[in-house]
Amino acid sequence: VTFVDHLFVLHMQTSELVTLACRERLSPTHPIRRFLLPFTYGAITINAWARTALCNYRTTTQRAFAFTDRSYARAWAVAPGLVAASGAASGSLFQPLHRVARSPIATDNKIDDVLDEFLARQGPVYGSPGVDTPFYRTARKYHSIVLEWVTSYVEHFYPHGVDPNEDPEIQSFIEQVVLTSAASGVSHVGADLQRVLDAASGQPLRARALLIAFITRFIELVTLGHEQVGAVQIYAQDASFAAFKWKIGDLCGTKEAAMQGAILMCLTSSITPTLMPSSGSTFEQHDWAHIYPSKNPVEAEELAQMNRDFQLKLGSLADELDAYNDAAPHRPFPDNTGIWTANPRYMETSVSI
Repeated sequence: VTFVDHLFVLHMQTSELVTLACRERLSPTHPIRRFLLPFTYGAITINAWARTALCNYRTTTQRAFAFTDRSYARAWAVAPGLVAASGAASGSLFQPLHRVARSPIATDNKIDDVLDEFLARQGPVYGSPGVDTPFYRTARKYHSIVLEWVTSYVEHFYPHGVDPNEDPEIQSFIEQVVLTSAASGVSHVGADLQRVLDAASGQPLRARALLIAFITRFIELVTLGHEQVGAVQIYAQDASFAAFKWKIGDLCGTKEAAMQGAILMCLTSSITPTLMPSSGSTFEQHDWAHIYPSKNPVEAEELAQMNRDFQLKLGSLADELDAYNDAAPHRPFPDNTGIWTANPRYMETSVSI
């Protein structure tokens, strides 16, 4: 989880590819670049730190995880295949690659059916694999909140769809994201993504639907996804509970493992903006709608109201989860635990290290 889903997928692929596409393809005042600004905050610096401190040979990760040089190289080499084949929920900028890998889009589909089938596969970052749980239900609620917010924003700026003739920047942005995502996956998955891109070409409303699906997916990955697979510091504090390496037969991790875990946590302590107002602050202090491009005060207020509605719904979900967590000790097993990773109160807007 920490190596593939966290380091490889979220840091080296997802956040890096989207941040680069924003910088390289969208002008500084473009509405989509402005919208994604909180979710790409500090990503280039943070991912550079991750590469230097965690991903390079003989750095903290290799030492803490007990990898030899050969096994470390092997781990990086098989990471793309593990993402596509393992059913990892955070496997791609487009959901869900593991189902695409096991069931490619039929090659005899009509061009419209290709995009319809692909969009139908989009859903929460953590969709239920068959056994529904409170966590999966919470993930669906969070997905619905983010999707509604993204849809309202994108439809505001693209009421008639995404037309590359009117906005060549967004077309170039989508192409770079899709092509770089395809390049990092298995071959027929890349072919599926290319066919989806071709299917959306010349169809503004379908291209807009693809853009909405992508942005929603990306935001979920860097918020909920990173909280789920990247926020491991609470577990790594006690080598008798969880350790990055553990000798067979021992009751706990070694002192060296505990120290290496502590060093790893010291290297991963960057400060990233929170998704919701922190305790004691207000929405007005936390609102980032001022970065959205607007032509007049009326439009600015409309965009601010979108953010306000989004924050209110996040707050309602957070309150619901707080109550659920408080009642956890009184519920029978296996529901006697809380849900913190899916609580927006504890999420950050971007990947952190």
